[in-house]
Amino acid sequence: SSTNVTGNITVVSGILYNGGFAIAGNSGKTFQVNSGATFIMTGISAMPSTFTLQFDPTSDGGSTVKYQQTTNSLTVTNATYGNLELTPAAVVSWTFPAGSVKGNLVVGNGTQALTLAMVGMTIESGKNFTVASGSVFNLSSGYLTMNGTNVISNSGTLTLNLIVAGTAVTTSSSFTVAAFTVNAASDFTASA
Repeated sequence: SSTNVTGNITVVSGILYNGGFAIAGNSGKTFQVNSGATFIMTGISAMPSTFTLQFDPTSDGGSTVKYQQTTNSLTVTNATYGNLELTPAAVVSWTFPAGSVKGNLVVGNGTQALTLAMVGMTIESGKNFTVASGSVFNLSSGYLTMNGTNVISNSGTLTLNLIVAGTAVTTSSSFTVAAFTVNAASDFTASA
């Protein structure tokens, strides 16, 4: 509770599991996950509240946040993430209003189906976007912007509006594209 947690929380290295419990802080305090560290949420818990959230403080995409909850109708927190894994422990439908992923984005775990609706997102250079078997990713509005040399892997159902803004995007599987833009000096290579 905010009575018990009165300062900052920083995951410097290793893994912090919330064990399905809420983490509440105080205004003006920071919940931070450093590069090389991982924060995992489980059960019916939500993102730590009241804190200022910092999931990629060095902008290298090296931290990891894993949403492994069983909550249906969960809203993924709008933030800038390092690596982001949306891998629920139950069959669920989640929304992701907006955000930025500086590392890799994984949707689903191949065991529990995740239906994810999203408004828009940017994935940085050299990072991958994966949709696991049995999962559905639907970009309801806005665009998925691939900002460099990226790989899209899809074993589920993937529908999106795509902007290729960096040097190259390669796909290892098929998916549905509603709107498509390839900026000058960019390459897009589709799977055969």
